[in-house]
Amino acid sequence: MVRPRKEVILSAGAINSPQIMMLSGIGYPKEHLRHIGIPVIKDLRVGDNLQDHVGMGGLIFLIDKPVAIVQDRFQAAPMTLHYVVNGRGPMTTLGGVECYAFVNTKYANYSIEYPDLQFHMAPASINFDAGVQVWKILK
Repeated sequence: MVRPRKEVILSAGAINSPQIMMLSGIGYPKEHLRHIGIPVIKDLRVGDNLQDHVGMGGLIFLIDKPVAIVQDRFQAAPMTLHYVVNGRGPMTTLGGVECYAFVNTKYANYSIEYPDLQFHMAPASINFDAGVQVWKILK
């Protein structure tokens, strides 16, 4: 058995990190863990603040030819070289998104300092091909 001498950093994503912790006996509520046969090590609110990041394709229209945000477009050697030499091209934006907006709606919790809505605006669509390229990237 391996035992850490200091803290352990668990990095398995927003869903898997809480799951691993709960299966290890760290979770909330402790009654739930006990009910499903997991010995409780620590009663902590693991994953209690998990928030969904909902996304949708917005307005899509064709000007000249389809432009998609696909992984190979941004990782291709010519695009990388173009960015390094000229400081221009699709790699100058964060994931192809040219504008972000963080907005408080009428449903916002003003007791915290974070807006409750985020917009991403991009000059291309992730679903111009019904999501085929995006599905390949996310698999």
